[in-house]
This record gives sequence, structure tokens and C-alpha cells, in this order.
Amino acid sequence: MQIGKTFFHGLAVIFLASSLIATTSCAGSDIVIDESRSDIKLESQFSVVADRQIENDCFGLSVEENGAFSLLDKSTGQSWSSNPVDRNQNDNIKGIHKMRMNSQLTVDYIVDGKNTKTATSYASSTNKDGVSVSTSADGILVHYNFVDEKFEIPVLYTLNSCGLRAEILNDRIVESGNNQITEIALLPYFAASGLNDQGYFLVPDGSGALIEFNNGKSGNYQQKIYNTNGLMNVKTNKTKVENALLPVFGTYCNNHSLFAVIDGGAGSSKLYGFTSSENGYYNRIYPQFTYRQSSVVSMLSKTWSPVEISFVSSLAAQENFSVLYCPLQNEYGGYSDMANFYRDYLSKTTTFGDAVSERESALTLDFYGGALVERNFCGFPVTVNTALTSFQDAEDICQNLIDDGVKDIRIRYLGITSSGLENKSVPDGFKPASALGGKKGFQRLMDFAGEKGVEIFPDCDFIFYQNSTFSLLSKMDAARDVSKNAGIFYEYNPSNGVAETSDYVYALKPSKVFRAASDYLDSYKKQNNPYISFSTLGSFLYADYSEEIYLPHRTKSIFKEILRSYQGEGFSVMNQAPNAYALEYTSVAVNSPLNSSCFDIEDQTVPFYQMVLHGSVAYTTPAVNMSCDNKETVLKAIETGSGLLYSLSKADYSVIKNDGYDDLYCITAENWLEEIKNNYQKVKAATAGTEGQKIVSHKKAAEGVFCTQYENGISIWVNYNAHDVELDGMKIPALDCYVNGGAG
Repeated sequence: MQIGKTFFHGLAVIFLASSLIATTSCAGSDIVIDESRSDIKLESQFSVVADRQIENDCFGLSVEENGAFSLLDKSTGQSWSSNPVDRNQNDNIKGIHKMRMNSQLTVDYIVDGKNTKTATSYASSTNKDGVSVSTSADGILVHYNFVDEKFEIPVLYTLNSCGLRAEILNDRIVESGNNQITEIALLPYFAASGLNDQGYFLVPDGSGALIEFNNGKSGNYQQKIYNTNGLMNVKTNKTKVENALLPVFGTYCNNHSLFAVIDGGAGSSKLYGFTSSENGYYNRIYPQFTYRQSSVVSMLSKTWSPVEISFVSSLAAQENFSVLYCPLQNEYGGYSDMANFYRDYLSKTTTFGDAVSERESALTLDFYGGALVERNFCGFPVTVNTALTSFQDAEDICQNLIDDGVKDIRIRYLGITSSGLENKSVPDGFKPASALGGKKGFQRLMDFAGEKGVEIFPDCDFIFYQNSTFSLLSKMDAARDVSKNAGIFYEYNPSNGVAETSDYVYALKPSKVFRAASDYLDSYKKQNNPYISFSTLGSFLYADYSEEIYLPHRTKSIFKEILRSYQGEGFSVMNQAPNAYALEYTSVAVNSPLNSSCFDIEDQTVPFYQMVLHGSVAYTTPAVNMSCDNKETVLKAIETGSGLLYSLSKADYSVIKNDGYDDLYCITAENWLEEIKNNYQKVKAATAGTEGQKIVSHKKAAEGVFCTQYENGISIWVNYNAHDVELDGMKIPALDCYVNGGAG
């Protein structure tokens, strides 16, 4: 079944004890949930200088009586406004655009549990004398009373050493009528730029992307942070997009940078970006937060005619929504400064960067272990776990590469249990499949790896399953969406994007994931192997609306604590394209995106994700042999400082070609070994001297030519053109690279 393999490569859940006390533990488990460990935020630093005015050594904030404000960067004199300063001088902007342009909040709400409406703070609060502003040692509090809608939303503004924090105080939101708030957009016009401004937005789409101001493109950018809930119970999916792995965005306007970190409620947020084409005047970017989840489901009535039923979560957000806006100095300019800042931010607020990453150019091999295939036995069809790459096969392939000079090898072993690549059931202990060689065969492979310096990361997936490990009915253990349906993830027909309804997996309840992860840890520690891989735990976040509701923030806390516990036991953890909250617990990030989704509104892909990670976390490309253009992927590895990843099987694809494994048509190892050796040496030579070094700058130097600069002075120029390019006295060969500089 395809879906098991697809999500086995790419998605992610785990449990928090229901009584949220300071510290809880699961009997017989080494995983401990520590609720006192919350995301660290930079402390507020400011003094009150006047009514509605606060400042510190770096910044000043002044708020008007109507809630609009201006942020001053004292070092540059640059001012950033919550709303366009010329908003009242343009008579051509009318209607809803005028209301939004004058607002600091836009709120979606459900009326009587049925219809959704939108209210702006300008029309529903400011124009009805519903705004009050107060100043105290806590900051400047702007209280919005949406008079007719009968709800109130307070927003607190504070300053710290980095800039301005805007925070929606969810625990003080009041809903006094029948209306229920579902979505809140925060500062939809903050730092908006006009037709005469030059610059771009940075968005966290995949590796990162830039949206140029006034680019004349229609439509907009919109993307959930962390891909919350993914494609749960979605029957059609005609587009394949990259995920937004980092809760950040940025504005580079007229040589000034404003970088934003969503440091509260990221898992409940969605990012929107518009260029001036939307209404002819302003470019803007902002987050929208889900305060209360809602969904409209089409159902059949008693007369068999379809009717739409609204479902609304009984539980609203339990954490404040906040964004830290940081004006930056322009040492390198634009997104390079933003990457440098965010790397430093992570190192100050988490344990990210405590260790320097090693073996960043190591070769990573995905070995496909066992696959469930259908065979005939005495005339009857039976499903058998068939070895694609046995433990002895893995040793043979590695030895072949080592003999030809490939010295740094990591192995991610997929399908290592009897469930095979399907992950038929969630593992509750480490049990290498007998078809691959069993425990003895795995131990021999471990002995070989220890002698040769090969790192082996057995992979496990605690989230997606077909058959329940914990109860008789698989549905009973599945997380639920807001309409209380079991969380199902389908395989989609590539020709039309329609779900194959007989081909699906469930997403496990967070409580059950915690239990499985706990049992697995107890079992896996006995292997004395310091490496482990989680194909989904760090890269997929979802809510569960079962009897006990788990909102994304609660689920995220569970994921982090499980990863922390494995790390605390001494394991080097490999995560697949990890989200920001998992980075501090990640030693190797495999399958990291090299591109953005290339949405129509985007103008350029940038390696922002890699710029943040390099020097702290080793990371790889997606599988080179499964990419559309192998040569380009290798060049991308050099440009982004990525190690190479190849997906391999000792067995020929013909063994599984009739069993629903269509996406694995190109994994036969013998077809790739020579290319692997050559490309490994090419990347190794190009990136020599950059191990453990931070990327301080990246730029597009010319059409098809990009330059990556490291902190030790090494610059690597990559030319994607089919012809040589000369720049600054350097000749960069076609479809190749040029390395310049270095500490030596």
C-alpha cells in the first residue's frame, strides 16, 4: 500500500498525561513529561516614558488612542508602522480594503454555530469607541471591544533587546454572546510597503522563498506553519507542496530588514502574503491564528439531499499568540541577516547550537529493508515480508563504497521490522525482522559498522498505522478531527488527485504514541546503538479532538519531550525535515527541502533553512536518485552545504513492482553505486573546509549563479548554466562550482 510508504518518508505525534501537573511520568517508562519546560522567550526590557510610549536602549514604541502604533529603530532611525502612514490620503481604497488597512486585527467568527463572518477592528471596534489603550510596567495593552459581535480581544505590546513583541492574550479573551471566534489575523498591515518601495518578503516555504514587492502577480501566498493536521480526512489532493518548517517571515524594504518570529501559537498559525496587485497599492505579510477549530462537513439529510453541518471545537486555544518583530542591522543584507539572526535566536532560546555538527558532507543511504508483498502459497494469496535489503546486503553495499574511498557513511534503515515499509502497526519495541537477518544479523551489521565507522539509524514511525497495536479496532486508537471522524490519511491517484479510499493509514492518538515511544525506548536501549531515526516525529504536527482534546501546542510539547528523552539517553537523533521545535534534538536532518513549492506569487527559492542549520545540525538533500534532475540536485547540495542522500535496495525493483510500490522504481543499488562514489567525491572536495562552519551569506550573483559564504571566509560559487560564467575575475565552469578563499 503506497500511502504507508509515502508518509513513512515524510510526516509526524506523541502523548501528554491528561492531568497537566508539573511533572508526570509513565510507569515503566524513561520518558518524563516536564510541564515546567516551556519555550523560552526573550525577556521584556523597557521603561515607560509617557502615556502610550515605552522604550529601551534600542527601540521606541508609540501607540495612538485608536491602537495604531509606530516602532522606531534608534540605531538607524527607521520607523515601522502598524498601518500605512498614508492610508487616509488614498481615496481609491474603499470598502473592506479600507477597513482592513486601518485595522490591527481581523477576526473570523461563527454566528450561532452556523455561518462564518469577518470583523475588522477598525469597523467593529475603533469606529464604535471600543478601543482602550493603557500603559503599565507590563507594557502597552490595547483592548478591542467588538461591540456588535460581543467579544473582546486584548493585545499586549512589549519591547526587548531584539525588538517588539505583539501578543494576543488568549486567556483574557471574552465571548459574551452566541458568536464564537475561530481565526484572528494579527497586524495585517504592519510594515506594509507601497508602489514606490523596493524589496521583498521572505517566506518559510520549503527551504525558503522570496516574494518581490509589486511583482505584478495575482493571487496571494498562504501556508500553514508546520503543516498542522496535514491532509487528515482530505479526499482530493491535486498539488504537492513543500511544508513551512520554520515559524518565521521577513520584510526587506529599501535596504532595511524587519524579521518576525512567531514565538507563541506557531502550530496554530497560517501565514499570508500579498503584493500590491491585490488592491493596487500595498505589499503586506502577516500571520493568522486559529483560536478555535471549525469545519464544515457535507452530510445527507433525511431526504437524502446534501446539507452542510458546521462543527466547532469545544476547546479554544490554550496559549497566547505572539510574534516577535526584529529590526535588523544590514551586515550582509536581507535574508542573510535574517538567517543569522534566527540561528542566534534559536541558540539563545533553546539548546540548538550547543554542539557543532560533524560529518556534514557524509553520505547518507536510505536502505529499504522489508516490504509486504503478495505471494501464492498452495494457490492462495498470502502477504509475506520480503527482504529488499538484508543486513548482510547492507554490509556488502557499504563495503563496496568504502573500498572505493567513500569513508563517511550513515545508514537510515527503513522497514526494519516485520511491518516492513508499510508500518503495518506501530512498534512498541525494537524487533528486527527475521527476513532481514533477525537480531543476530543486525548485531553482525552493528559490529561491522563499529569497525568501519558507519553510523546506523534504525527508523521507526510512532504515528501512522493500519492495524492497531493497542486495541481490537484500529479506529479506536485513531486521533479525531474536529467533526470527530477518525484521522485517516489517504494515498492519492497521481492522475487526478482523488483519494484511493481503500488505501489509507490512521494517525495514532497522542496518548497512544507516548505509550509506544516509551516502550520502544526501554527496548531499544538494550541494543547499545547510539543512533536512532524518527521518520515522522519531528516533521508532522496535528491536533486530536477526541474526548480528551490535544491542540497543536500540547501535542508539540509531547513531541519535544519524547525527543529530549531519547537525546537525554545519549542517542543521536535523525529526523526527517524537522520543524523548528525539533531542531534542538536533531543531530541529522535528512531529506531537507532544497526548493520551495514555487507558488505563482513567489519569485526565487533561497536556502534559508540550510543557512540556519549549517554548523549546528548536519542535513541532507532529498534522495538524489529519486529527483527529477540528479546533476542539479548535486549542485544544490554544494550550494546549500548539504550531504547527499540516496535511497537504495539490494533487490531489483521487479520484486515489488506489482505490489503498489510505484514510487520506488529507481532504488536498485547496483545501478547507482558508481554515480554515488563520483558525486560523493565531488561534494566532499567542494565543501572541504566548511565542516562546522556557519553560513553567513547567500546571494544570487548572476542569472543561474549563486554564492554561499561561510564564516571562515570560504565562498562557493555554483553555476547552473550550460555555459561558463566569468564574475569578478573568476571563471565558474558550466554546471559546476568554484571555491574561493578560506582561513588558510
